[in-house]
Amino acid sequence: MLSPQVIRLRPAPHSRTPVLAAELGPFRRVAPPGPLLAAYLKGIPRRAPKTVDFLVDLNRRLAAEIGYIVRLEPGVWPAEQVLSNRRGSCRDSGWLLVNILRHLGFAARFVSGYLIQLVPDVKPVAGPAADFTDLHAWCEAYVPGAGWIGLDPTSGLLAGEGHIPLAATPEPASAAPITGGVDECETTFGFHMEVRRIADGRRRAGGQPLPAPAGPAEVAGRLLAQPPLALLPVQRPVHRSHQPASPRGRGTRRCRVRA
Repeated sequence: MLSPQVIRLRPAPHSRTPVLAAELGPFRRVAPPGPLLAAYLKGIPRRAPKTVDFLVDLNRRLAAEIGYIVRLEPGVWPAEQVLSNRRGSCRDSGWLLVNILRHLGFAARFVSGYLIQLVPDVKPVAGPAADFTDLHAWCEAYVPGAGWIGLDPTSGLLAGEGHIPLAATPEPASAAPITGGVDECETTFGFHMEVRRIADGRRRAGGQPLPAPAGPAEVAGRLLAQPPLALLPVQRPVHRSHQPASPRGRGTRRCRVRA
């Protein structure tokens, strides 16, 4: 958890080192704002005493003022088009927030990945009726001392455990998995995504116990039914001192990577 007492709107001294400034350069690059974006920037209050509060308020405001639509055509709308229409897809509002943050002096990047939404233990007023996953896009802002913080302007919330990033880039075009064109053909592409729980620990609702979670034997059986796992050697870090390193200081460990 971030400590609001140590995170200020003014960058920390170590954030102004030449190395870090060069690394963050692509994420600060901006073009001159159009009239709608310029007007929107002028309407953003700068009175927040803490950086986290400022980012949270800005993210909430964008979610409230920009409606969400499902847009299947390719490409990302520029900031002027999103502000003119007052709506956009997740990638449109995410790129708008990136532009706003950069004009405010933050380093910001475009993030593309998945959003997983699980049915809560207690039935909410609104929410998914079943475990759900889909492609999603959002924004990340760099805060000195804290690193990259995910902001989802579609929901107005901070990125959480359900946000699974696949690419974080200075421009949306760099996050595309493929690019280019082909001649006209008769091949039809499609994809399917689903969420399967292999372990499910739940709470009690209304004083009544919910169905018992899967036991160790059942979880083990589910794991064995999954595709084989590849074992990859991973180099352990070596602790160096004034004495020669022992041969036992190096080793390998096995991590499981789904094939």
